[in-house]
Amino acid sequence: MYNKKLQELKLRKLIALDLDGTLLNWRKKITKRTIDALEKAQQQGHVVMIATGRPFESSLKHAVTVKVDKYGGFISNFNGGLITNIKTNEIISDTKFEINLLKEIIEFIDELCVDYSILHDKNLYTNYHSKWLFRIYRKAIGQNVIKDDRHFDKINFSVNKILLNDSMKNLKITRKLIEEKFKGKLEISFSSPVSIEITPANTSKGRSVLKVAEKLGIPREDTIAFGNYGNDISMITLCGTGVAMKNSSKELINVADYVTDTNNRDGIAKYLEKYVLK
Repeated sequence: MYNKKLQELKLRKLIALDLDGTLLNWRKKITKRTIDALEKAQQQGHVVMIATGRPFESSLKHAVTVKVDKYGGFISNFNGGLITNIKTNEIISDTKFEINLLKEIIEFIDELCVDYSILHDKNLYTNYHSKWLFRIYRKAIGQNVIKDDRHFDKINFSVNKILLNDSMKNLKITRKLIEEKFKGKLEISFSSPVSIEITPANTSKGRSVLKVAEKLGIPREDTIAFGNYGNDISMITLCGTGVAMKNSSKELINVADYVTDTNNRDGIAKYLEKYVLK
């Protein structure tokens, strides 16, 4: 009865959550307090959405932990490239690079001698030359990792995202060169100090949240986004309320409406308990 009344009054919120550095603590776990707060929010009629740069397979378990599957929530993967209702398995949108454009981008990245990877059909293809980075990434994403020294010159498939890894100094230069070369054809953002993510034009976490909100009939002002780094900026600025974790980059904090506690100190739960939960 309470849920029905809440929806009739159009008071429900769409709560979008980044994973790494936001929902997940330094152990890559979700604390009990945060799990409880998110379940209570969903019991009260609010909708929870995971918004991450990760692939679907490595984000699903975290969505299940906070009961997003039980209450009919969503996952946005690849920075908005793939949106799924994980209760019904309905794919809301699946935005990939046009194959010829993907080839052009990868050829250009090859010329810059930057490490990159692309995910296709549960396999990660990479030109990584660092053995330790290769092992770490394989463990982190839980996918089959295929090292390909052919530089993908025979690509016959497309992908939602390209990931680049290098030092922040080199990536800043790389980002500028890529933006100049492919102006208007892609989106590019930092996801950590040593990685940037490239997605098709007009694809971002922020746009994915608004797309889900429109589908649910939730006004933009009733959307709340939590994030901590560059690839979260679009949803922090586009959503009705943008909440930065205290451990966020300065760039993100500067555009947020509110700064909550860190990901290691239940920042999401503290905000929800104070401003959303009844």
